[in-house]
Amino acid sequence: MDIQQTLVTLLSAVICVAIPIVVKAATDFLRNVTEGTVIEEAIDIVCDAVDETNQTFADQLRKDGTFNEAMQKEALRRSLENSLAKMNDRMKTVIEKHYNDLEKWILTQIEAMCKQNNKEAAATNAAQ
Repeated sequence: MDIQQTLVTLLSAVICVAIPIVVKAATDFLRNVTEGTVIEEAIDIVCDAVDETNQTFADQLRKDGTFNEAMQKEALRRSLENSLAKMNDRMKTVIEKHYNDLEKWILTQIEAMCKQNNKEAAATNAAQ
């Protein structure tokens, strides 16, 4: 009985120590796996913000011929603010962890999307 009780006590102690370690490792693993998905979701949010800005602000200015440098900066500001408003705290934290500067990362994404949109518009215009 003495050996059995000692083994049960020892096993209980090992399990009590092992459970938090295993749970933390599993949680860390899941966070690492989902970080890529969070960044992809953030990119989608920025794309949506750029599209919204184009639809509600920039497209009409382009039609009117008043989409100048000041308006481009305003469109950029609106897209940035819209993106930040739609991102949750976890998303912001993940991006800051990987890229250091959230606003700079968003601005880079916006500029890349604008460049891609301009290429697509030029290709469409050339095809017509």
